[in-house]
Amino acid sequence: MQRLTIFLAQLSSSTEGYILEPREMWYSSWVVYAIVLAVGLVGFVRVLSQDLISGVFACLFVRPTSSTNFRETMSLLGNTFWIMLLNYGLISMVFIYLLLQLTSASQPMYVVFLPLFLFFQPILSLFLTSLFTGEYRRLKENIQIVSMTFQLIGLVLIPLTIILMLNPTYFIPILYAGVAIYALFTLVRLFRGASYALQNKIPWYYIILYLCSLEILPLGILYQLTV
Repeated sequence: MQRLTIFLAQLSSSTEGYILEPREMWYSSWVVYAIVLAVGLVGFVRVLSQDLISGVFACLFVRPTSSTNFRETMSLLGNTFWIMLLNYGLISMVFIYLLLQLTSASQPMYVVFLPLFLFFQPILSLFLTSLFTGEYRRLKENIQIVSMTFQLIGLVLIPLTIILMLNPTYFIPILYAGVAIYALFTLVRLFRGASYALQNKIPWYYIILYLCSLEILPLGILYQLTV
């Protein structure tokens, strides 16, 4: 005990020691409850199907695009499909809320709904495309790709959100990590969707028209509204 006391005294007197500093910013209790709920949702899904999460990763990154693989994964999901999406919506909004609390830029609080816009925008775009073209069956797999992409984003954001809440000093690295995660998964989603479209013999200029009008243009408008 005496040695421990001497060590702590030396640590507190050292300018290079790891000294705990009092937290300057406190969050509402609902932030902790929301994070715990998100972890609980993922744990519940994990209990229902041990191979579900790895199956989503495999369909999106490892295996070639296959309707059979997607049908098998979606049948495994069942009702948990919506639980995974609920986890994304919950943890992503908490993540944006924490970033807004730590940044010095003045942004309206409705920015916390930005993750929901990023999810519903491609979904609605695909539904509109299927409505005008009558090709819902061909676009159904693209809708599944979008859903799986944001399910995985929700999983990756959980540890980042926990770190951001416990240690705000990592704000800048986590901010860059969050942007990189969204950019990476968006590129993967667009690549897999374009590959599937080409496999179904959809002309490449239709793909470019879709990307410019229903993917890039809405994001540009959103950027002008929020900046």
